[in-house]
Amino acid sequence: MNFSFGFIFLCVGVALASEETYRAGVVTTHGEVNSYVPLIHEAGKLNVDILVLPSPQAPLSSMERTCEMDNYDELVETISSAAKEASLYVVAHLIEKTRCQNKNELVRSNLVFDREGNVVSVYRKPLTTVANCTTAPTNIGSFSTDFGVQFGLLMEEDLVLRKAEELDNFVVVGAWSSEVPFLSESQFASSWAFSNNVNLVSSFGIFAGNSGSEASAHSNVQIADLDKLGNKNQQIVPPVVNSLELKSSPAEDLSQYIIRPLDIAASTQGYKETVCHDGFCCEFYVKMGFDGPKEEVNYGLAAFDGVRHFDHTHNIGSQTCAVFACAGLYKRSCSLGSQNSTNVKFEKISITGNFTETIQYPIILTTGSKIEPEAFKMAANSKQVTLEVTNADNLLTFGVFGRDFSKDSKNFVLNDSGSIYDTINEEMTELFDYLWIRLRVVLIIASIYVLEML
Repeated sequence: MNFSFGFIFLCVGVALASEETYRAGVVTTHGEVNSYVPLIHEAGKLNVDILVLPSPQAPLSSMERTCEMDNYDELVETISSAAKEASLYVVAHLIEKTRCQNKNELVRSNLVFDREGNVVSVYRKPLTTVANCTTAPTNIGSFSTDFGVQFGLLMEEDLVLRKAEELDNFVVVGAWSSEVPFLSESQFASSWAFSNNVNLVSSFGIFAGNSGSEASAHSNVQIADLDKLGNKNQQIVPPVVNSLELKSSPAEDLSQYIIRPLDIAASTQGYKETVCHDGFCCEFYVKMGFDGPKEEVNYGLAAFDGVRHFDHTHNIGSQTCAVFACAGLYKRSCSLGSQNSTNVKFEKISITGNFTETIQYPIILTTGSKIEPEAFKMAANSKQVTLEVTNADNLLTFGVFGRDFSKDSKNFVLNDSGSIYDTINEEMTELFDYLWIRLRVVLIIASIYVLEML
């Protein structure tokens, strides 16, 4: 009799594991850990298999004063009990305060609780790179589930700092230092899932590989049914992010970029431009128009190949080709422009660059307009990567952000004397481009005036 019951249970387990999809959930409201308990129960009633709780929202500098840091064990017990009662996996990012050498040290931990409330995976990092205690970071982990899926367990900055492992599903929680135009949280997460074609369940959204965001709202929980093997045969959907979804984010320092102003007059007919930075060249083709009266808008064509800061403590290698809206034409004032809609319509943008052995992420930011799948194309031929879009409205950023891991951890320094000379030449070229575009407008107005006088 015992054998029969065990056999039936085994068969049921195999049947459950053989399902092609699983249900993921994300809590979308922020609060104290105790406030998530009813949401964990709600997710259980919605048959969610794995639920991700929000990451702490307090600034890192203020975390030592947060009371939650002092009751870490109590928080773990609270989540464990809720996971067991709701019978689902729960992933949480908690901050633990430890003390040694008369100083406090904060440790970040990603914890995974199974349906019985057991902690089945832990991924830890000191909050800062300067540790007073013996706390050491653990290796990036993975964990298996009873619904037949193995997940990689990451903290959010790992999306930028590390290459993806050979898995189809990832869970990501933790703090993120957003920057525009390329490294805002939901923007880069969707691009990361797209380029690696993997499922990404994170505290800022659920992304189904290169088929885009997959989530439906249920009160304060978003859920999605995901293919366990990724979305290998689905329609490719461009990873477009609405700028209104982004929180207030600082702008990246663009002083090391080579940025040429987009020639609006020439682009209405379609024109090509090549922008290079230290031998890395980006080829642009832009054709644009206006749905209504012509507006005063500014866009920059940008190229970058080098080392840049990320997350305050890391230097990362990157290669970038992009078109993005500028608050002004010249590079020193070229920051992300207005988030309001315009009547600019890009009939076509094509960007091609010869990237090194890196992984490239398409970055697309709009003020709310969608881009149809058939209007988007990303292709790679050897190291040459081409990104194209047609009939796109209200674009703020469109480009390729490439990671060059071979340059990571190198010192962030200004160019040497030879590169300085090249940069000066580039900046003089940019200045002449700026003056020429402005002069052309004056000449056209003067010509019209002369013709009218005749």
